[in-house]
Amino acid sequence: MTISRTLTREGLKDTTKSHRARHIPMNAVVRDIMEKRFKTRISKFVFHTPCGNSIPYDHFTQRDFKKAQQRAKLNRLIRFHDLRHTYASHFIMNGGDIFVFQKLLGHSDTNTTMIYAHLSEKFLKSASEIVNF
Repeated sequence: MTISRTLTREGLKDTTKSHRARHIPMNAVVRDIMEKRFKTRISKFVFHTPCGNSIPYDHFTQRDFKKAQQRAKLNRLIRFHDLRHTYASHFIMNGGDIFVFQKLLGHSDTNTTMIYAHLSEKFLKSASEIVNF
């Protein structure tokens, strides 16, 4: 999948945040879904309202994500973006390569990627045992 534009609070932008197109790999299931949506779309958006307009910027987080957290009776609500940090941490702690992950996130340097990898104390303790004299 190639991402060359973004939808922000201000509307559809003809470029991405970094002003470069991003290429994101898809597995077969995602590819099948995206191809079906693309073929049956009624507007320039793959995901759209029933009348073909863009879905509002905060539609998912306001309508679904916050309500799901409330139904789960979470003591502290999280932002949807926090899931990106959680995924990053688990990716790295489960042996994922930082350079591969940098490419998946679309970062131009690993310093930005490292902001996302929050490593648990348990993981750091076990990592400290890798070299033992």
